[in-house]
Amino acid sequence: MKNDERVVRGQARILTNTTYLLAASIIQKFISFGYFIYYARTIGPKSVGLFEPIRSVIPIALVIIDFALSVVLTREIARNQEKAKHYLNTVLSLKLLFAVATLLITFAVTAFTNFDQPTRTLLFIAGMIVAFDMFTMTYAATLRGIQIFRYEAIGIILTQLTTVLVGVIALNLKLGLPALMIALLGGSVVNFFFLLRMVRRRLGAFPKLAWDAELVKRFLLIAVPILGAQLIARLFTYADRYLLLSLADKTTTGIYLAAHRIPFALEFIPAAFAASLLPAMSNYFLHSREQLARAFHQAFRYLILLSVPLVVGIFVLAQPFVIKLLKQAYSDSITPLRIMIIALPLIFLNFPAGHFLIATNRQIWNTINMGLAVVTNIVLNLALIPRLGANGAALSVVVSYVMLFTLNMIQVRRVMPLRSRDLIAVIIQSLAAAAIMGVAIGFLQRMFSPYFLILPGAVIYVAALFILGTVKFSDVRLLLEALGRKTS
Repeated sequence: MKNDERVVRGQARILTNTTYLLAASIIQKFISFGYFIYYARTIGPKSVGLFEPIRSVIPIALVIIDFALSVVLTREIARNQEKAKHYLNTVLSLKLLFAVATLLITFAVTAFTNFDQPTRTLLFIAGMIVAFDMFTMTYAATLRGIQIFRYEAIGIILTQLTTVLVGVIALNLKLGLPALMIALLGGSVVNFFFLLRMVRRRLGAFPKLAWDAELVKRFLLIAVPILGAQLIARLFTYADRYLLLSLADKTTTGIYLAAHRIPFALEFIPAAFAASLLPAMSNYFLHSREQLARAFHQAFRYLILLSVPLVVGIFVLAQPFVIKLLKQAYSDSITPLRIMIIALPLIFLNFPAGHFLIATNRQIWNTINMGLAVVTNIVLNLALIPRLGANGAALSVVVSYVMLFTLNMIQVRRVMPLRSRDLIAVIIQSLAAAAIMGVAIGFLQRMFSPYFLILPGAVIYVAALFILGTVKFSDVRLLLEALGRKTS
């Protein structure tokens, strides 16, 4: 009975920790998207085309400078919590060297390159943000290792709220792009001190410098393959904006990034599925291949049903939404948005497909497939941007995700057979229901604001699914029962 209690307690802790991070991520996504709309409207496409690529330097630099040590630190502390202080102190000492190197490189870049003064200023502030965030990641990794996630969740929200508050004040005072970057720095500083205090509370002392050469060597060797996968993921996410900046201009880059923000702001939906799918599928792979197949097919079905109406709705309402949200200055974002939104189902479905490969010990194929998709994306951008500008970059996104999804599904089929007929039926029925919805909201948009069409569109789509027999009342009952079990 004691073992059963430990299992239940462990599962409850996983669910609670996942809920903390998921809730914080959703709140952060909504605040971040609203803030982006606000400052994009205020500063215009050209300034967005400069600010966003420089802001994107921060997560890329963090991956390189963190060297996947945060992931390793979490794993090792989770295995041996008694050594948490020693592991933390050693990693912090190593990262202090990385932080000094970061600031020196930033100084060299800002002092000895041909960038104009505004760009140099933004890069210097970005370097400071990276230095703070690198330590903050270490504190968060330590708390994860001892199975405490709520402080990280609070820190995520505090960071975003601080950034928005300082940024909005800066925009109203017309302080320019450096003030927007300082707003990001303000959020990083707040999170740094908050998580430092939480680490002190949990470990009983502030971190201090320590050096264990053998431990450093062991951690670095473990981190290398993880770093490779992280770098590929960052390249896949950010390569297009830098290629646009070099092959086109700042205004085109800003137009593209405004369109890009909308479909990728919806990633929290499949991420929510992924949070619970990975541990479940990992267990089913060992104990029940039938349950594994059922879990994957159900995730596939739900994500198709969720993503297809979003594609149709955003495609139909792209023009009024872009003009209402971002003003006329971003009207050229409409076409790249309509192109990119076509890839949304594949963006959604790559989450369960990728996690399936990790759960079934085929993670190397997940990395290889992503690497091939990155190469394809870069080659297509180089070929299409000079001819088509932002539309070419949008086409590159679609083709790259088609390739990634195809490669992932080839590997999925090597582990288990797919119920292709059932999946195709769901796709056809969801497309039919979404088409009915699209015709209806396309007609109604002449009379109503697009904001007022979201709820009617959703009602029409769900009603069509019931009429077509895709969704039944028994499905709703099962979903409610599942939610009831999770919350009880």
